[in-house]
Amino acid sequence: MLTVDIMSELEARAFEVEPVKSGEHDGLRPLSQVDVAVLDINGADGSSLSFVSDLLRSDVPLVMLGASDNTSRLRANAHVLPKPVDYDRLSDLLATLTGQAHAAPEHQGNEQHEAFMPG
Repeated sequence: MLTVDIMSELEARAFEVEPVKSGEHDGLRPLSQVDVAVLDINGADGSSLSFVSDLLRSDVPLVMLGASDNTSRLRANAHVLPKPVDYDRLSDLLATLTGQAHAAPEHQGNEQHEAFMPG
């Protein structure tokens, strides 16, 4: 349910979102084409954590939602936002990470930025 909420909120704010389920990371677009990854860290399994390590090695900015004891080693290299998700804060962070100014939803043009959601 969180993925659907995040996707709807970010698309309404002109982000292009490609949701990915845990364990379905193979066969995705090359990481060089991903602007930012957003991960619900509370739902992460071993496969997701391995994928997160790949993201961090590729210099893809990572936003982790929630926190977990299993991910304390990754937190130093990622942006962590608490749950429940503050969509204004998430949108502002994604705009900053993509290097784009981001207008409020009612003032946006057609430009889209990409957010990628494993989890």
